Amino acid sequence: MMRYVYYVGETYRRAFEGSWAALPKPGGSEDDNIPVIDFPFRETLYKPTEAIQVALARRTGNELSYLYPRTSKAYQAWLDEGRPERIYRGTLREDD
Repeated sequence: MMRYVYYVGETYRRAFEGSWAALPKPGGSEDDNIPVIDFPFRETLYKPTEAIQVALARRTGNELSYLYPRTSKAYQAWLDEGRPERIYRGTLREDD
């Protein structure tokens, strides 16, 4: 399954100027990190693992294709605004 996670994640990373990050799994070791994509225009992280799991469970054929246009729209809005700095609204994250 991980090859699909990396394929989908890399597609999003390249299309929307994201970067890979490792999200620690609660109670897990260093090797149990979850691969995520961090976008410069969004406070939340994209988890391709969850997207693949939902697609495999539902099997309707449109789970992955539903999210891409929504992300593209948010990315385009961010570009149209002149690439403003990301604003964190109440989450406990440190900026790089």
